[in-house]
Amino acid sequence: MGHRITSEARIFNGAVLTATDIAVAAGRASIGDVSRVADLDQSIIDDAQKEIKSMLQNTLDAMKTSAADIPVYLVGGGSILAPDELVGVSRVHRFPHYDVANAVGAAIAQVRRRFGHPSNNSSSTGRYPVRSTRLKTFRLRLCPK
Repeated sequence: MGHRITSEARIFNGAVLTATDIAVAAGRASIGDVSRVADLDQSIIDDAQKEIKSMLQNTLDAMKTSAADIPVYLVGGGSILAPDELVGVSRVHRFPHYDVANAVGAAIAQVRRRFGHPSNNSSSTGRYPVRSTRLKTFRLRLCPK
């Protein structure tokens, strides 16, 4: 669904039932118009949440490098979809303002694309390789080629 969620999800006056609609109907999130999902049968909400949980647990399990439980750090708008407890997870962490992390990352990427450039300091012999890179970036901003 991605960027179309604000035009297609039921909570935003669309016609498509989305995972975000389920999160709102279940009380996990307070975005959009909750009245647009008030008519959902509880069994639909429960079944969808079970499926979301199963999909997330399977994905996390496939990514793990051992059978040990791992902590999970959730950021971005999709974090509202995840339950607070998952099999194979020692703790589900959500940081303050986790729901806007993608927006912050996208904004930083835009600035980097416009003003920054990739730099490899691994073979730098100078005393302050990061400072050197910052100075080069600053000079590029002042005197673009």
